[in-house]
Amino acid sequence: MLSRPLFRIIVGVPLSLFCFAIADWRGAGIIGVMFAIAAATWLAARTWTLARQTTPARTAHAR
Repeated sequence: MLSRPLFRIIVGVPLSLFCFAIADWRGAGIIGVMFAIAAATWLAARTWTLARQTTPARTAHAR
């Protein structure tokens, strides 16, 4: 996995252009759906990671 966003862009843009270049008009929709699923999965994983890192609020009983 690429850790820096710039590296992801450098690799992702040519890869996506290549995928769309080799696909015909019928295959472009399938590739688009695959990219959308990949983006949604990444967003869900990132949201889950951020939600688990938050610290719970202190209760009034703890003194």
